[in-house]
Amino acid sequence: MSQVAYHFGVPMLVTDVGGLAEIVPHMKVGYVTPVDEHEIAGAITDFFEKDRAASFRENIQTERKRFTWEAMTARILALVQEVKTGR
Repeated sequence: MSQVAYHFGVPMLVTDVGGLAEIVPHMKVGYVTPVDEHEIAGAITDFFEKDRAASFRENIQTERKRFTWEAMTARILALVQEVKTGR
C-alpha cells in the first residue's frame, strides 16, 4: 500500500514492522512508529497540529523517484555489471 500512497502523493503512517521503515522515511514523507496506540495517536496529532501535509507531499515527489521503473532497471543493470566484473 505504501507504493499506492507514493503514486497518489499521500503521506503515510506505518509501524516499524517488516521493511516499512526502509521505504517510508520518518518525518519526511510520513511517520514510522512502534506498534503502540499512543505513538500512533501522537503521530496523527502531530500531523494535524503541525500542518505537515504540504511538506510531506513535497518530499513524496522526490522520494517516489526511488521506485520508478527507470530506477529499478538501473539498479539491476548495475548489479549485472558488478557480477560480470567481480566487484
